[in-house]
Amino acid sequence: MIISYSWLNSFFKKPLPKPEKLAELLTLHSFENESITNLKNDWVLSLDVLPDRAGDCLSHLGIARECYAILGLHFVDPEIKFKESLRYAIKDYLAVEVRDKDCKRYMSRVMLGINIQPSPKWLQEKLIACGVNPINNVVDATNYVMLEIGQPLHVFDYNKISDKKIIVRKAKPNESLTLLSGNQVTLDKTMLTISDIEGVLAIAGIKGGKKAEITKDTVNIVIESANFTPKLISQTARKINIRTDASIRYEHNLDPNLAELAMNRVITIISQVAQGEVVNGCIDIYPEKVKPVKIKLELELLNRILGIIISAKELEVIIKRLNFRMVQMNAKFMVVEIPTWRQDMVIKENLIEEIGRIYGYEKIEPALPCNVIIPAKRNDDLYWQYRTKEIMKDIGWTEVYNYSFIGEEEKENYDFDPVSVDNPVSVFFKYIRPSLLPQLMKNTKENLKSFKDVRIYEIAKVFNKEEKKVVESRRFSGAIIVGDMDIQKQFQRLKGDIEYLLNNSGVKNVKFSKIKVGHFWEKDNAVELVCDGLKIGEFGQISIDLTELEGLPDSVMGFDLNFDDLQKVFSESKEYKRIATHPPAVRDISGVVAEKVTDDKMINIIEEVEKLDQMIDTEAKVLDVYKKGLAEGLKSVTIRLTLQHGERTLNSEEIDSNIKNIINSLSEKIGWEERK
Repeated sequence: MIISYSWLNSFFKKPLPKPEKLAELLTLHSFENESITNLKNDWVLSLDVLPDRAGDCLSHLGIARECYAILGLHFVDPEIKFKESLRYAIKDYLAVEVRDKDCKRYMSRVMLGINIQPSPKWLQEKLIACGVNPINNVVDATNYVMLEIGQPLHVFDYNKISDKKIIVRKAKPNESLTLLSGNQVTLDKTMLTISDIEGVLAIAGIKGGKKAEITKDTVNIVIESANFTPKLISQTARKINIRTDASIRYEHNLDPNLAELAMNRVITIISQVAQGEVVNGCIDIYPEKVKPVKIKLELELLNRILGIIISAKELEVIIKRLNFRMVQMNAKFMVVEIPTWRQDMVIKENLIEEIGRIYGYEKIEPALPCNVIIPAKRNDDLYWQYRTKEIMKDIGWTEVYNYSFIGEEEKENYDFDPVSVDNPVSVFFKYIRPSLLPQLMKNTKENLKSFKDVRIYEIAKVFNKEEKKVVESRRFSGAIIVGDMDIQKQFQRLKGDIEYLLNNSGVKNVKFSKIKVGHFWEKDNAVELVCDGLKIGEFGQISIDLTELEGLPDSVMGFDLNFDDLQKVFSESKEYKRIATHPPAVRDISGVVAEKVTDDKMINIIEEVEKLDQMIDTEAKVLDVYKKGLAEGLKSVTIRLTLQHGERTLNSEEIDSNIKNIINSLSEKIGWEERK
């Protein structure tokens, strides 16, 4: 906003500080000054008025009020002085009809016998200082008042208005208007217009038309001072790509009560510079009057937020300087009435900010907070989710993100009964997903186009029906395929990665058992994961029927775990063992057992043998399983045994004795036949 220093001075009986000092004060308390320019007889300040204050400070009056609030100088209101005709009444000259609620207020006056000529020098100088070109005394008067008070005005040639009636209405489809600039614009039914019975005279709040413009031959005029819905003005200005000084002010929610002050002020100026006779009366259509609001502010809250105690006397002075009215004040609270032009003042915090601003933030001594800072309680859901992602990243897995919706294809292929969406944005998003695996299969297919090895996972919510309710839970699912590795080795790779995750998350008592039910899996090559007796989920080879539907290799492995249940068995506690100083003995044993015997069963038997000698630590791991060349119902298993003594190196006899005990126990309990 360009502000004339001499114009600002006209609002005060005593002179303002020098331009540089005034700019410094305004920057400190109100708005940053970008530059100061020295004109022939004036100084010009360029203030960066903030959007929330544009409604009252895009004017010299608004900035003068700020100067009054900061300096407390005696303030002089703009002069209002004109005489109305005793011969003519407004009702005999003009009628106004407002047909749309987007016009919040419409005022109109008529002046007769106007003498159109160039503006006097003082008026031209003020406009030029503010970057506005003088046109003629009447138009210049409206621009002057807009810059002075902030209310846009418009003047029509009275003799060019058909039937002497103004209609405020929305434009008709494809209705056109020739603007004052000579350009023609096409309007639509969302745009508000000022019209007569024949057509559009102006686009409300933005630009006037050619039809009723003021020319050197104009004798009688109609003056408009109105208020319109800010959103509508902004939308219309963007549509027609025209932004004017008027539209900028209307966009920032002007006070409708400002229209009356501006009307009286412009009548005063026109009477001085263009003579003429003011028709008695004013048309004022103002259906919903805006009234001052009252804010009750507790003094304890004020002092706590500002960090200082401001005396009651100082508060009264500050409230008066802000042009607010102190309605009530006692030891606990005060009630302040806010003038309607300050529409940015809505809540207590707004009032506290204003008081602090005028009091001076530079007067508030900085102090360290004295409250005890208590760290926020850890969110375990987020912590374990983040930790799981870190572990998966460490072992080469990549996280993916998918939409939470699926379509008819996934529903049919995976035999789901999903929860439907009331208003789906697409046919591909008709349902909320009950599982993460379908989308992970599609992710795998897309990644295989570019990569040989794929290891991806996702942790997200799924939604399932349960007794006529929709139950949400977090799932942790993934898919893996590693180059040309055979199915069994890929299974062991997946199992190893899951065990690594569980070991690093403090999970104990992990068991794997053959899967009983699950249409996602190949039952002969998939297992259930059980931790501390709680079933967590399944992993293994994806069903060949599903991989064929998705166009994937048969060797794709996957896992689907309930992350909410998995989180219950996660633990940060760790069991520490003394680092062994003696070398371990590693032996592999191979044997044939019934196919139904699980890995867990064999490991448990070996652990029972280990308990017989507490000094020897035995670790067992299934290395290989195959069925080729064996009778139906049998499988060959290779187990790697790692034996270690806590205090010395084991000798051959001790190693052989332990392995013999293990083989004998396996033979007795599961029919292990040693393969040599």
